[in-house]
Amino acid sequence: MRNRLKIAAAIGNATPHRPRVMASLATPDAMPRLPASLRAWGSDAFAATLKRELESLPTDVLPLSDALRIGSHVLAGSHGVRLLSASEHAGVLRVRIGLFFSSVIAGCSCADDPTPIEPVAEYCECLVEIDRADARASVTLVDDGSAGITGPDAHPR
Repeated sequence: MRNRLKIAAAIGNATPHRPRVMASLATPDAMPRLPASLRAWGSDAFAATLKRELESLPTDVLPLSDALRIGSHVLAGSHGVRLLSASEHAGVLRVRIGLFFSSVIAGCSCADDPTPIEPVAEYCECLVEIDRADARASVTLVDDGSAGITGPDAHPR
């Protein structure tokens, strides 16, 4: 069991039986800053600026491993962003986004393993809250059942 946990942690899952959980970046040091998006709020450039800033973030900053539905490992740098809604509430910008990303089903990598390691398109929705005071952003996985879009046409790249 301990080896299974080590392997699961190495590929981005902390438990061998990955439950559907809500994930969020809780510590201020781990929270990304989105200053350009904050400056662009209220302008026509907001959606494009937010998309650019979020797509430039490292994959491990986003709660993608908790959103896996098909694969077992998120491919780094494989995410695309779509703005779904945005509003302002008491000094915080609340933005709901759709994240398209790729995963793989990791096999044993043996020479005779017939499992191909092909990317799989996945999708989830997240709530991004940007603090208007310092541009720190929290990214929380939203699992309301609307994120079950998968398949070859699901990844808009």
